[in-house]
Amino acid sequence: MQLNPVDYIIIAVLLLSLVAGYRQGMVGAVSGVLGFIVGLALAAIFYHALAEWADQYWGISAILADWIRIKFPLAALAPDNSLLNLDQLDTIYNDAASYLAGNLLLILSFLLILFIGSKAVQFFSRGINSLLDGTIFSGVNRGLGAAVVMVKNLLIMAVVLGLIMPSLDLGSQMGLSSASAMNGYVSGSLLVEWLLQWFEFFKGLVT
Repeated sequence: MQLNPVDYIIIAVLLLSLVAGYRQGMVGAVSGVLGFIVGLALAAIFYHALAEWADQYWGISAILADWIRIKFPLAALAPDNSLLNLDQLDTIYNDAASYLAGNLLLILSFLLILFIGSKAVQFFSRGINSLLDGTIFSGVNRGLGAAVVMVKNLLIMAVVLGLIMPSLDLGSQMGLSSASAMNGYVSGSLLVEWLLQWFEFFKGLVT
């Protein structure tokens, strides 16, 4: 199997990660990884609670479900569902839209907590990193930083892919052309399969 466009995007992200890590240095990069781990743990614990709170006070799931129904009307369903009567189609579609909306809310809640937790840890590392600039440890700091940032971004991509794949699969089953196209690219990627294995491994550690 050959590399596809998604694989090349992942490779480009990794190369950019090396450059960014070199510029940040090890202290900044380690704080990024530590922040990601802290944010990941907090997100795994609290994202359901945040999603429920947001849904209770603002009805986010209903808003997202309505948006899905408007943006992708019933006619977008896959042709093989045409044998069902209109009432059955409407019920199936509404259930699928509600499920997809709830899943999207969980994803957004997870990513929001992950972002806030990560940035909170990185804030405290900036002072330490600035002290090393211009010293004999500067080169080592930058070299190790490149490796650390690359590993961190691999973890981030694994988590994001692991979260969005159920929604892409559902969108494909609903006959949404954009979801089907994305699912085709992602499913045909060599590196995505490897990243999803990482996701399942770390998911088992935190759940």
